[in-house]
Amino acid sequence: PYFLGSKTTFNRLNYFNRINYFKTRKQMKGPSSKFHQLDNENVNIISRTKDCVRGIMDQNGVEGTARGYLTVGIVGMTAWRGFLVLRQIALVAVTTMVPPALTKGMKQEEFELYRRMAFFSLFGTAFGLVRGAMLTLSRIYKGYPAWVWGKTAEYANSMESRTLMYPILEILFTNAFAMIVQLVIFMAKLNLVDVLMMYLYIAFILIVSTFLTYIMIILTKLMGPAAIMYAAIPLNVLEMLNIIAIIEFVLPHFCQQLPPKAMETLNPVASRVNFPASKICMIPEADLDISPNAAYMGLMGFKIIVITESLLNSVGLADSRSVLA
Repeated sequence: PYFLGSKTTFNRLNYFNRINYFKTRKQMKGPSSKFHQLDNENVNIISRTKDCVRGIMDQNGVEGTARGYLTVGIVGMTAWRGFLVLRQIALVAVTTMVPPALTKGMKQEEFELYRRMAFFSLFGTAFGLVRGAMLTLSRIYKGYPAWVWGKTAEYANSMESRTLMYPILEILFTNAFAMIVQLVIFMAKLNLVDVLMMYLYIAFILIVSTFLTYIMIILTKLMGPAAIMYAAIPLNVLEMLNIIAIIEFVLPHFCQQLPPKAMETLNPVASRVNFPASKICMIPEADLDISPNAAYMGLMGFKIIVITESLLNSVGLADSRSVLA
């Protein structure tokens, strides 16, 4: 759809039809009436091609209608999710004192810190919604992938090298504004470690994406376009192995065993559903790096529950049972 709706495509189709027309005319050896009959057929082909391209470019055509429905759906969903985020922001804004349910385990100073973190997180979520909607709409209406592909010609010549440049430029262009915003925020906080971690993460994505693209180029040369279909199964298997590795090795590396009192409180809840107590762990946190949260991750029998230290401290052990359940 990004290429069919351009005038260049129409000119190319018209050009190829004219070549076929003149080739046929040169090879024609019948009477003039037969030639005129074939001449009219070629003119009709060109006319139908024009009508086809005009229908594609017409906003009132099938593609224009599909774009309209997609736009309404994307804008509607973004507006609804944005409304939910704004409602949460309003709730955080009016809640200035520690809620009664948390007065036993949380001080006012700690609640103010949680409140500031909630504002930061919610505004980041709202920014992500708007950014995602804008990128999707630009892909639908402005041919964003085609524009990125055109940019690859400035850095590479061959088809293979341009294909390798595409994921690099696409990732950089897509995340450029967010990277600059994050850089300004982290520099204001003088937290260079977070800046380096973010940029190392982007660099890791670039390397992995380029490597996978190179593999797909090699496989496509060997097996043809069907290689894309054949690669779907091993790529999904690798993704599953990646999740299992995170559960079994990565998360346990950052976690600690629950404190004795927390184990006495939470283990009975886990045993009721036959969840292994060894797979419930706690992430320790510094005083200025707190994020009360809990998460579950599981795949094919591998599972783990992670609870942050600040969550146990803020809601208390008794209420932590509800979080675990």
